Amino acid sequence: MTITPSDPPPASYETRFTRLVGCRLPIQSAPMAGVVSDAKLPAAVAAAGGHGMFPALFLSAPYLTRVISDLSGHTRAYGVNFIGLMLDRECL
Repeated sequence: MTITPSDPPPASYETRFTRLVGCRLPIQSAPMAGVVSDAKLPAAVAAAGGHGMFPALFLSAPYLTRVISDLSGHTRAYGVNFIGLMLDRECL
């Protein structure tokens, strides 16, 4: 499929990535630690057809549980980013 600038955006564009993560468009937001602190941005990306990412850096397990619960209420097209060296083992 070739898209030119005058074409309207596709409602979906299936790729191996979209099938793997369950989104409509092959777009993933960056898990921006220090910028994203709740489920709003990842949920908005997922609602627009992409795959939303939430940064779990330096978060407590109870806070992360609330964010994941909120995300799960909106979409299944999201991921949570952990950095192994800075991981609070309670979050697993």
